[in-house]
Amino acid sequence: MQANYRLSFQIQTHFIMNNSIIRFGVSSGLIGAILFLGPFVIDPEISFDPESMARGEILGYGAMFLSMTLVFFGVRARRNETDGPFSFLDALKTGILITLVSVLVFYLGNVALYEFINPDFLSSFFEGYREYSIETGVSEEEIAQMDASSTMFTNGWLYAILMASSTLLMGLAISLMSALILKRK
Repeated sequence: MQANYRLSFQIQTHFIMNNSIIRFGVSSGLIGAILFLGPFVIDPEISFDPESMARGEILGYGAMFLSMTLVFFGVRARRNETDGPFSFLDALKTGILITLVSVLVFYLGNVALYEFINPDFLSSFFEGYREYSIETGVSEEEIAQMDASSTMFTNGWLYAILMASSTLLMGLAISLMSALILKRK
């Protein structure tokens, strides 16, 4: 009888954990994709304006960071759902899993924009960024390096990996901070 109760408790705990991970991970990824990609969809012309490039970078990375703050809230929700100890490793594992789900959703949102919604976006964006770099006084050597790596920046699948990796690093840092703050003995 007690073994059945223990198995039932483990199944329920596993479901609750996965539910929090998926709920917060998907929410984080969707918020990140909408905030990051929304301006490109709503007004693509402003995205290519060299004068708005610097502001766009700040807003883009800010949107990624803002979406990854849900990792903290997901770890806190998971901690509140459990009775008893919630170790540093429990918190870190939860944060990393939420981050991975979020990054996957964010990656798919990027691929959708770059490959299906607006396939010419990255080429136009690269040209705008190149123009911005020239106007801000970037050296000819750096422009040549930029041109040499243009394939990476104009391939939607690869560029989405680049953007998702930035989000991944932010999520891992927030997971670590969350684990340090939210552990419970």
